[in-house]
Amino acid sequence: MKKFILFCATALVFTGCTWVKLDKKGEAVAVVQEKYVSSCRGLGKVTAKVVVDLGGVKRSPRKVARELETLARNDASGMGGDTIVIASPITTTKTTKFKRSARRAFKVYNCDAR
Repeated sequence: MKKFILFCATALVFTGCTWVKLDKKGEAVAVVQEKYVSSCRGLGKVTAKVVVDLGGVKRSPRKVARELETLARNDASGMGGDTIVIASPITTTKTTKFKRSARRAFKVYNCDAR
């Protein structure tokens, strides 16, 4: 019984929490569509990765997408970027017997000179 309660508590925490926090520099990075970066300087790509499910406990697809975006914004700021564009769909892979991860690529731009 104790193991069951512990599992349920873990599942609630796992599905309800956002693990990735937007840092101060990442707050300044915009997420836009490709058509808005034609006059921007491309800086490269970042690929974000987060856990989707662990031990059969699945996370909300909306939260997963939001966390991928947050990680990309944080990484882009470290590259000198102020704008990101989604470059790929979200893909999931089984990383271990009990764990699945999601990835998404983003293009990084500096549009400050516009």
